[in-house]
Amino acid sequence: MKSPDLLDIIGDASDAHIRDAKSIKKKVIPLWAKWSSAIAACLVIVIGCLAILPQFYAPGDTTPSNGGGSGHDEGMVFMSYAGPVFPLTFTENCDSISAARHIDFNFASYLEDIAHTELWRINVRDTAILDTYLLTNSSQDDITITGLYPFVGDFRTMNWPAITVDGKEIECTLNVGGYSGGWSGAGDEISTSLNLDTVNSWTEYRDLLADGSYIADAFTAPESLDQPAIVYKLSDLTDGAGEYDAASLCLSFKYDPAKTSIMTWGFNGGGVREDTGDEYRDFFIREGRRLADEDVKYFVAVGDDIESYDIQGYLDGSCTPGQEIDDASATVTRVEMTIGELLREISKIRYDAIIDNDFDGDHNRYLDKRISFEMYYQAVVKHFSSYGPIGTTPMERYQFGMLDDIIDETAYHGRIFYLSFDVTIPAGSSVEVSVEQLKSASFDFHCGSDNEGIDGYDMVTTLGSNIAFSEQSASISNYDGIEIVRQNFGFDLGGGITQVDLDMNEPHYYLEVREFKRSE
Repeated sequence: MKSPDLLDIIGDASDAHIRDAKSIKKKVIPLWAKWSSAIAACLVIVIGCLAILPQFYAPGDTTPSNGGGSGHDEGMVFMSYAGPVFPLTFTENCDSISAARHIDFNFASYLEDIAHTELWRINVRDTAILDTYLLTNSSQDDITITGLYPFVGDFRTMNWPAITVDGKEIECTLNVGGYSGGWSGAGDEISTSLNLDTVNSWTEYRDLLADGSYIADAFTAPESLDQPAIVYKLSDLTDGAGEYDAASLCLSFKYDPAKTSIMTWGFNGGGVREDTGDEYRDFFIREGRRLADEDVKYFVAVGDDIESYDIQGYLDGSCTPGQEIDDASATVTRVEMTIGELLREISKIRYDAIIDNDFDGDHNRYLDKRISFEMYYQAVVKHFSSYGPIGTTPMERYQFGMLDDIIDETAYHGRIFYLSFDVTIPAGSSVEVSVEQLKSASFDFHCGSDNEGIDGYDMVTTLGSNIAFSEQSASISNYDGIEIVRQNFGFDLGGGITQVDLDMNEPHYYLEVREFKRSE
């Protein structure tokens, strides 16, 4: 058995799959520019969905069929991609262990009378996946090895797999990968990384895992972030004229941008004051316009301290001279702490607020209760260290230092999780490892798509795995409630072919189905 080496799990890196990080220069522009660009991006997505679809699908591609492939090499590109089923892997290479894999797609939920949400086509059916491995030890010694089972999800709505060894469920440790997506502009010629660009296909996961750095990072502790920061905490907020719905408190300040980076938490916007030329940050102060966990605001200077500041209330967030509110105020407390201590403090405020929130449809303020604070905090630190305003590869999305974006988005960033567990395989014997999970479907939103009502499921045969597979096969069960629209498995429900052997040279298999009511 070879020494443990997580970087060996993926294999050699391909130059075509390694993305060079590009530094982004900080631009001094009003914060409203970020919001207007983001709104424009949303409009581009909604308006563009109709224009994009034709290049993905040729006429007639959605004709229902229970037969073989539809002529698509990779399957269709969905607006909402749930990610593939990944194979089991080990933390170290072991030539003495081979595996036979079988995966079953159980569509029993399609036999139930469940209605989809019509407006956004929110998928409410999860398909049960049973992913089974017969691990065989060809050596003369017992081997204990650590298995890793990858699955796609986020901190809000994980379908946590259950793993059994020879029929007995075992305890696993959850390890968290970083944000799996990339970055994009806002439909203009200026921005390049203002928006999140989530993973849209299995090939993007292939590229993500190509050099082994992603899985290695999932098992690496984050930086300590010992860089000092000067923090102004604003508390005891009063709204002055409470009848003004958009009443705001504005903090104007002077500073040297060459020596100081400004960050905030709990602020809603900012820009440059027309009368003085000073920069400002502001937030709503009317009772009811802020959440209970935002009663204390944080204004942060990294580097030299700000030269001076002034606090003034205004009728709205424009902070326009002549619109002042005399009675609006806040108590300001100046403290010094490290960036790590700052992120821990405000991450804990947000975590405590959303971990106890019963899910009410607001995905941005909800966490799976199995996510510990330390796990959440470490993910925040890693994302900040990489992409934050003073990170190694700062992104335009965070250039104004609004820490709310980083901390809140950590809850819903798509990522790969790894369940780790130890398994002992006796000499010359075999052990069965089974992984049962509910898999959400990929789907299209309602905006004129010809693929309305089609659910996509896919798997990869060897991507991200260092296991020597002797064979792989797949089956489909409880299929009376579906019809197959597209696939490359080779199932033929009409011909009674519900189990197939998989070609190990085929990296990706897909199965796209539609709910079907069979006549009695």
